[in-house]
Amino acid sequence: MALRGGLDAVTVEAVASEAGISKAAFYRYFENLPEVMVALTGPLSTGMSAVAGRSRLAFEAANSADMLLMAYGLMAADLAQTLTPEAELLRLYLQERHGPNTPMRAPILELADQVRAMTLDLTQVVEREGFIKDHPEVATIIVLGAVHELISDFSHGRLASSPAELAPLMLDRILNGVRK
Repeated sequence: MALRGGLDAVTVEAVASEAGISKAAFYRYFENLPEVMVALTGPLSTGMSAVAGRSRLAFEAANSADMLLMAYGLMAADLAQTLTPEAELLRLYLQERHGPNTPMRAPILELADQVRAMTLDLTQVVEREGFIKDHPEVATIIVLGAVHELISDFSHGRLASSPAELAPLMLDRILNGVRK
């Protein structure tokens, strides 16, 4: 329902109806709609934090460009495995992450801040290891933009290949540029 009309259109009545429960039953489980969003985004947040932790270790251990590319490839596969069960929530995140800060959207915006912070942390590790020369903040924006677009295009059926299949090519282009 939120994917069709956006978070601003979601009501307690609609959630209860979609869940096949009464409005009173909804309030037995949740105090308000933002609590539902916190519950929904929790697994995505936890999964991405775990991937970031594992990836950080692999990035720190990389002692060559090939090992770094392999670490990025493993991270992409790990993210794909972690995020695939959350495909609809991931689409909602992509749809709503640029919206205004409302109580209903706050958990999505917190998740977006978390993703950005994790990406910046990993980018700073790569920079410290001497693999990139750009400002970590700029590299973070480039990586997040590319990943968000890749996932969005795939989830809307605009790509024939899966993100996991395209991730190595995308990472090569990010790390090495698009020059011939």
